[in-house]
Amino acid sequence: MSDSNLEEIKKLLKEYPLKRDREIVNKILEGEHLSEKELVRAFHVSLSFFTLMVLNKRFERNKQVAEDEWSSTKLKKLDDIGTVENLEIIPLIDYHTEGEFLTEKGVSYYVKADDTGILFDTGLNLSRINI
Repeated sequence: MSDSNLEEIKKLLKEYPLKRDREIVNKILEGEHLSEKELVRAFHVSLSFFTLMVLNKRFERNKQVAEDEWSSTKLKKLDDIGTVENLEIIPLIDYHTEGEFLTEKGVSYYVKADDTGILFDTGLNLSRINI
């Protein structure tokens, strides 16, 4: 392990909240003997750090894929779409409701603009109501 990596680990340890774990890592860095209990704890901490590193790496990779896709997307500008006299937005399903209204994860709105209506629905409808 290089000196710069060792210094970085020591810096991170100062910010680490659990004193017991800091002491175990310090013992490892200093080459001291660990008790069986400390070895088990060190394994758990190592496993946790490894899992976080893998998840972070996967997140960063997927974030880059999403950013690349978004930056390559060419959106067509809407030409004169006009105006409406009357606009109604009626919530049909909402995750947070009061009273006797239905609830589920997602949202569903009926949007009515003048004589035209459209259903905007991201609800799951897991109970298969009205299908």
